Amino acid sequence: MLSDEELMVLVDRAINSGQEGTGRVSRSSDLRTRLQGRPEPADKPAVEPGECSVFRPHSSPTSGADLAMHFAAGVLTLTGVWSREALAFVFARSAPRSDVLAADFAYTDDLAQRCSTFRQTVGNDPTSTVRLLRTPAVGEKAYATVLSTPATAGTPPGGATVALQVLKGTLTIGLSRQAPTARSDAELRTALEPLVRLAQKLVGQTDSGTAPSAAPPSGPPATPQPPEQRTPQQLARLLQGVTGPTGRPAQVLEGRYTRSGPATAPAVSGCIYDDAAYLASFSGAATVVAEIAGGPQVLDQISLRLVSLPPPPAGPSPFDSRAADLSRCSSIRERLPGGGSRTWTAIRHPIVNTGGEAGYAVVYVLPDGTGVRHIQVGARKGRLCVETETKALSDAGVLQAARGLAATINKVLARIGN
Repeated sequence: MLSDEELMVLVDRAINSGQEGTGRVSRSSDLRTRLQGRPEPADKPAVEPGECSVFRPHSSPTSGADLAMHFAAGVLTLTGVWSREALAFVFARSAPRSDVLAADFAYTDDLAQRCSTFRQTVGNDPTSTVRLLRTPAVGEKAYATVLSTPATAGTPPGGATVALQVLKGTLTIGLSRQAPTARSDAELRTALEPLVRLAQKLVGQTDSGTAPSAAPPSGPPATPQPPEQRTPQQLARLLQGVTGPTGRPAQVLEGRYTRSGPATAPAVSGCIYDDAAYLASFSGAATVVAEIAGGPQVLDQISLRLVSLPPPPAGPSPFDSRAADLSRCSSIRERLPGGGSRTWTAIRHPIVNTGGEAGYAVVYVLPDGTGVRHIQVGARKGRLCVETETKALSDAGVLQAARGLAATINKVLARIGN
């Protein structure tokens, strides 16, 4: 079996070696502290047929029940861009083999055939469809699922959740990511491929006998941080108890420092939106990514990013430059990772009150044919920047959604005083 510290190194090597994006491993000791006494979710998924409930990939710690095994959890940004669909989650656990088999692999080939497609319902949410996907050979045993949220009246179908569970000796590895609504098995296999590669890296380390023996370096950069700059842990604490318009709490997905070194130039202005360049301009900044789950309509989910700025260089901060740009542009071109771009159209600037020293609010439509309105609201107070994003199906819901984002930002800013 591997210890928490060994698993942390195992995951760190896999998600930060040869990957396109950037990864971060949480401290298992911090996760254990937060999980102590936390009950399992009240709304457990109801599965039909019930025998198919064994197919439940586990890609992040959720309750005190996870404390029974050694574990490590990581998050990987596959493309380097802040978006829900770019994040992949990894959760590696180690325990006696019999416990691992009972927890995640208590099924037969016959049961897998019978459960090729089944239904899952959580609380009052619409019933989702779960399918088992054919997986490439990885580990000793593996299965993959795709969970699709159905369309409801006036709401298009939500994205799919693709997940993978892999067995190797006393190790069980769960991985998952969000993907756009897929129209074919080929698209689903493409969405699954990054998870398979990550699993192969993890399994390969155990095969080569190079199991780690020390915890990875973590925490702030070596250079002293001024008191006004918060750590990722402090940013996460700012979100504790913060709820969105639906009353659901913020859940932290990732906390890290941006790469230290000479600050690169901020994203080019002139109505160009380049999120990768924007983040690269924050040398040594602490960041946290979080989300607030939506209701039955998946569109009202809120994504959040908090950035605690290091000592500012001469000139305006990258956030202030972005705020000025987004507040005046009637057409915006977004640069995509790996090249290419797309144009935001139907741009509007709703009036909201964030109470920050600088801020922006913008609504736009992407050229994807869905007509979905994307809403972004951001604000800076001192050295803390808070940026939020959600979606609306029509113009009728835009202002209410923008005000909801502003209210969420104000809850965070109110916690740092004047």
